[in-house]
Amino acid sequence: MNKSSIKRNRPTAVVDSEMCTGCEICSAVCPVDCITIIKSDFNFNSVSYVDQEICTGCNLCAIDCPWETISMVKPDGSFYDYSKQLRKARGYV
Repeated sequence: MNKSSIKRNRPTAVVDSEMCTGCEICSAVCPVDCITIIKSDFNFNSVSYVDQEICTGCNLCAIDCPWETISMVKPDGSFYDYSKQLRKARGYV
């Protein structure tokens, strides 16, 4: 069985490139280094790129993003609700 035939059951991170400021927080917290910051020559912003093959769906990047530009998307295209984890991480639970 090769890697491409394995069905993913977990969500992966997706970045809204129009809202990303390139602050690099997501790449700093990613435990598998699947996030790359792509510098832009056209404006001051940079954009995060997520390698979907490496992403484990841990949600750390989405939880720590101060601009809320990262969403976790399930294989069926629906959004993964990580709000409970977010509240716990921020000390509200």
